Formats: sequence, structure tokens, C-alpha cells
Amino acid sequence: MLKILNKTQAYKKLAAFGIVGCILSVLAMIGLLQIENFEILMIPALALGFFIIPVIPILLELASEVCYPIGEASITGFIFTVAHIAGFLLGSGFSLIIDSAPADNKKLGSIEVLLSFIVIFLIGLCTVFFMKQDLRRTEEEKARAIE
Repeated sequence: MLKILNKTQAYKKLAAFGIVGCILSVLAMIGLLQIENFEILMIPALALGFFIIPVIPILLELASEVCYPIGEASITGFIFTVAHIAGFLLGSGFSLIIDSAPADNKKLGSIEVLLSFIVIFLIGLCTVFFMKQDLRRTEEEKARAIE
């Protein structure tokens, strides 16, 4: 996906494609969780990894483009700081959800957590969809190359 990004500069389309793939993977996990077969459940987990790994650098590049002339290190640092705080809070909340699931149906907590992930991905998809793709850094690099 990153090679396609370098050629097309289609940040929003590629990010949306990856996020939709993540949502579909999590939905498949919810469906396959009912089977209780760990080996089969690994297939959508691998698909989730396949889609989520390229989304992160694509969105970091988009953030660098949109926030230019602020340095990439500052932008990435801010994003990762917020992500670590949100990850800690979500992890704590998800632990509570899983631990509070009824003893006779432990899958219910896992399903609630996976549904929460879908909501988080949908919020991310809406954010990407409504974001203005202003490629300031790329335009300035092109202007410098012409000079």
C-alpha cells in the first residue's frame, strides 16, 4: 500500500480501504468466535494485522502533510502520546468489560470489546472521510524542485 501511496498520493482512499478491511476483519472475528476454534480465529486476526499495519504510516504521512510546516517529529510525538494515553485507558476499560462478563458466557465480554473496536474504527473512518486532504508539504517540495 505504501508503494501505491507514493505514486498516487491518495492518503484518504488508502486509509479508508485499510480501516474498512479492519472493520471486516473484526466482524469476521466476532462470527468465528462462536465456533471456539483458535486456529480458524487466527485467520481474521492475521487479516486485521495485514490491514492495520499499513494504515498507521499512511495516517502519519497524512498528518505530516496536513500539519506542514510543523516538523514530522513533533506531529508523530503528539500522535503517539495521545495514542498511548488512549490505549492505556481503553485497555483498562476492556479489562473491566471482559472481567465483568457473566461466568456462564465469557464470550460476551470479548464480543463487547470487539464491537468497541468496530466503533473506534468507524470513528476513525469518519475522521478520515471528513478531513481535508491539503498536501502542503508535497506542494512545497515540488515548488523547491522547480526552482
